[in-house]
Amino acid sequence: LRSISSSGIQVPEPKLFDIPVKPFKTSSGKVQSTIKHPILLPHELLHAIATKYPDHLASLECVSTNDFWRELDRSDPKYLNHPIRTEPHKEVRGVPLVIHGDGAVYTTRQASIVSLQFKPLLAIGKASWDSVFMMTAFAKEAATKDTWPALWRPIVGSLKAMYDLGVGERPIYGVPWLFSADMEFLANEVGFPHWNANWSGSCGCCAFCDASWEGPAHVLNRDGFVNLAHDDSGRDISEHPIWDIPGICRHSAVYEWMHTNDLGILTHLIGSTLAEFMLEGRGSHKQNLKEFWDESVCRMYADMKVANRISVITKEMLGGKKGTFYNLSRCKAAEIRHVV
Repeated sequence: LRSISSSGIQVPEPKLFDIPVKPFKTSSGKVQSTIKHPILLPHELLHAIATKYPDHLASLECVSTNDFWRELDRSDPKYLNHPIRTEPHKEVRGVPLVIHGDGAVYTTRQASIVSLQFKPLLAIGKASWDSVFMMTAFAKEAATKDTWPALWRPIVGSLKAMYDLGVGERPIYGVPWLFSADMEFLANEVGFPHWNANWSGSCGCCAFCDASWEGPAHVLNRDGFVNLAHDDSGRDISEHPIWDIPGICRHSAVYEWMHTNDLGILTHLIGSTLAEFMLEGRGSHKQNLKEFWDESVCRMYADMKVANRISVITKEMLGGKKGTFYNLSRCKAAEIRHVV
């Protein structure tokens, strides 16, 4: 984790912090409920790169940010709720940052780990191993309700330092701008609504307007929705430490693209399309689906001389149980994107 592999860059040693965990027995038989856990503090990491590897920082579009600030819509609620609004001098050397939280399976028995990273917003298209900087990761099964605040506190303090004081000889200011995650992370970790939960009068997607699953179907077709009264800071959502990061507010949270698009909209689009062929054919559902996939889709792949990443589609992969929508499940994001 300390090596930015493609560039040979070595980042600083992580700091160790006392983090609460589920009680466990040590090898000596003693019951322990805290551990020393490593965190790569973002202000130290960015300082090291700015002073030792300035060319790498420039390659991530971290120096020439003037266009971003000049073209920024000054009515953007992220800007209106950001301290940089009253500190325009920081725009000259201000690097907009994306803070990202995610979960992943890391063992053969499907145990999950939560990781926290950050990256320069303008490093779009750069390889992730060059532009995404790990801060920490932690196993879910070892966590308690006190674990996550303890992990976040030093990270929040470090991000504050990066924004307030800057890093490097000619200070570069890390400007927190977005917080990206999938819906599960934002719901479970930060306190956003879970999918399909009628939360604060909303449909349970973003909690910004009064769209609702309740009532007649045509309610979603009217000319616009009424914005819900809310606290822009996000503190009405939860008391999560993330709201203490300079500039991070309710409007900073974005559902990241892979889960929103590839594992979200596109799974429903493809699943519903396949369901049409499955339900409308003259044979059984299983036969209709197999014929369409094998004779149309797979043949198209063969004609184009492209390897098919999803070789078999089954009725069970489309879901469609009562009260749900058809969607193509059990596939990876890259596979869904490849089919499209």
